[in-house]
Amino acid sequence: MRTIGLIAEGHTDQVVLEQLLVGFFGDEVEVHPVQPQDAGPDANGTYAPGGWTVLFRFLREGGHREALQFNDLIVIHVDTDCADEVGFDVPQRDDPAGLAQAVEARLIEIVGVDFYAAHGHRVIFAVAVDEIECWLLPLLFESQKKKAAKTTGCLEAANHALSKRGEPRLSTGDSKDPKAYERLARRYRRRSTLSRLGPKNPSLHRFLLHLEETP
Repeated sequence: MRTIGLIAEGHTDQVVLEQLLVGFFGDEVEVHPVQPQDAGPDANGTYAPGGWTVLFRFLREGGHREALQFNDLIVIHVDTDCADEVGFDVPQRDDPAGLAQAVEARLIEIVGVDFYAAHGHRVIFAVAVDEIECWLLPLLFESQKKKAAKTTGCLEAANHALSKRGEPRLSTGDSKDPKAYERLARRYRRRSTLSRLGPKNPSLHRFLLHLEETP
């Protein structure tokens, strides 16, 4: 059984990534949420705080090193919507592949160049341009190439499409619904669906190519 430690910005990101990993590797994978920890919601239904600043702090404190001690692989996820903010320090650009590559280089700086040189074959970057909701659009716009490949306004596009279908929205106001994310993303658990639709979104395609390179 292959074990994968999941280091992500937030809980709903973990939900999507877990479905993708199960779809790619099948039943022979066990996914362990590492950051944020899988503690569930509090009494108010709120999950542990996330975001790129929390993620970067976790990595700078060496959380990825500990995670690798207990897992065969680790996945490190970040969205690019805040890439040009101070502290993230990656200029925005129109080329999704170029932006993802630049963010991956930034992540290597943060986890440690020496660490990555020694263990990079066990580290998978999941850089979503510009948010992980973009990776869900191929499920909603199978026959609409441009919409499936969107890299901006993806949460709004997904919510609009789901509302038209009479399905639960991913979010209401600032509140995201993890169950709605899982309900939509679990369609990727079928490998044939993932292989057919995944390449329609550029940064999701890049993530799948990284998975194919794993030992």
